[in-house]
Amino acid sequence: MSVGLLQVGGQVAGGAIANRGRMKSGADMDSERREGMAYEYLCHLEEAKNWIQECIKQDLPPTTELEENFRNGVYFAKVGHFCAPKVVPERKIFDTDQGRWQSTGLHFKHTDNINYFLTALKEIGLPEIFLPETTDIYDRKNMPRAVFCIHALSLYMFKLGSAPQIQDLWGRVQFSEADISCMEAELSRTGVEMPQFRNLGGMLADQGGGDRGKIGRAVQEIVNSVAGGDTQRLLDSLRNKTAGLQDIVQGNIRQYQMVLESARAEKHTGLLSQAEIQGHVTRVNLLICLERVAAAVGEEDCGELSLVLRDRGLNMSRMVREDNMELYLTHLVDQVECLGTGEVLKRDVILSAVESANMLGQEREELETAMYALNTALRSGSSVDTVSCLRHPALRLCGLERAAHGLYHSELQYIQRETGADLTYEGVCLPVQFLTLVAGVSTAAMAGDTGTAWKCLACPDIAVQDLDPAASARYGAELVRMVKNRGSVLTHGELQLAVDRVNSTLDKDIVRLTAVEAVNTALSRGGMGVVDALQLPGLGMECVKIAKCDEIRYIEELQGRLANKSVMEEGVGLWYEDIVSVVEAVTESV
Repeated sequence: MSVGLLQVGGQVAGGAIANRGRMKSGADMDSERREGMAYEYLCHLEEAKNWIQECIKQDLPPTTELEENFRNGVYFAKVGHFCAPKVVPERKIFDTDQGRWQSTGLHFKHTDNINYFLTALKEIGLPEIFLPETTDIYDRKNMPRAVFCIHALSLYMFKLGSAPQIQDLWGRVQFSEADISCMEAELSRTGVEMPQFRNLGGMLADQGGGDRGKIGRAVQEIVNSVAGGDTQRLLDSLRNKTAGLQDIVQGNIRQYQMVLESARAEKHTGLLSQAEIQGHVTRVNLLICLERVAAAVGEEDCGELSLVLRDRGLNMSRMVREDNMELYLTHLVDQVECLGTGEVLKRDVILSAVESANMLGQEREELETAMYALNTALRSGSSVDTVSCLRHPALRLCGLERAAHGLYHSELQYIQRETGADLTYEGVCLPVQFLTLVAGVSTAAMAGDTGTAWKCLACPDIAVQDLDPAASARYGAELVRMVKNRGSVLTHGELQLAVDRVNSTLDKDIVRLTAVEAVNTALSRGGMGVVDALQLPGLGMECVKIAKCDEIRYIEELQGRLANKSVMEEGVGLWYEDIVSVVEAVTESV
């Protein structure tokens, strides 16, 4: 053996001996293991915190204070509301601002928050193997199990496309030695077994059945295909039934490649679980569908919009109705036009537009059905049928007068016949509103309420002409008389007739008063002009022949009657009845 070779060998041997001299003790290795476990758990706690914040849109306390804060269950209940809002409405969450917990500590009702959270997870189908016990959280018996549940929930919902993906922060977030030591002590105190966070994807896949080993190999083939950049190989591996993936779209394969490659780079292990792959596939499908919806709306292409709204990527095909496609387009136009550069239309916006359009479409169908029934009743039904149709909720005709059945039926029937076509909704609303006002006058008159009858009659929308407020009492009395004689509500024409009749009597009264005043004026002047005054139209004596030779007698009789009246009623002249009585008496005696 050469000297040089001996020297090299000695150095290697010496190095080995030196290394063996620096080997760590079992206690040191155990301490490092505990520190590593504490750090890893803090990373998972930070990951859970960030995911919850993104879901509930609320900042959480620092990671090192999170476990103690979790005990009141408020944040868990808010996550439950995010998962299943109908199961956990916000009003059910106890101490939602945590004011009570901060001032007096835990209350037994805080356990309700935790139970609401667990109920919500069961509602959405998260396997019960991942659910913690209430005491794990409230009494802090096993908080890592609760954090593991959040991780399982995030992966489960990400796979369904209903929540964001949880981040992998191992090696990317730093904690102080004091924080790590404190968490190490807490884990040592509880003595709980740390959940297998890294095996979460496999555990979730196990719940779906199948051979875990075969599934694992199929998933690894997908990861290898992504790493190799072979899109055809990736497509084949994604479609492998053993992988258990759904909704693989061939046209989206390049996007799958890019997204999965990016997701793989984000993981410190470089590995992806079945649930993560499915989540990314679902997310890609959704994003492409969202882009297609925006494009279809921008181009006003109802055909393309119909196709994409029924795409499994949007998961809303059960709500889509072909008859409402134009309504969907109308409801989405403003939303699409408001999108900024690079901004993506949100699924919730589309869902809201579809729901609103469906409601509008339903109202439209109900309106069409109600109008068809109304037109049928007007053609061949009775007044009862017509009013029953008018009361259909879809027509939204309020305040119909009960006594006006015949009026509604006859007037609408007349309009239908005159136009020679079925009435439209717009062609019904205004006439019915007008007829209701008209009927209100008769309803008040039927009750003998002349004051209300006048108020209804004076409504400008009824458009009755030549109303004199000074004659309101006469109008009311005339309406009461006419309604009693007829036994039913009056038409608009009959209302106008009543007004004209009252106005006619008013005109006669004025002419009569003028003539009476003329007679009294003539008498005050010693009788000059009495005969002319007696011939005025208002007294109705145009046919009575009054000779000039008899004028003195008329004057004397009228003055005598006036003198007698003045004794009883000082300052009062002759009334119409007085004048007629005197003229008739003189005429008979002449």
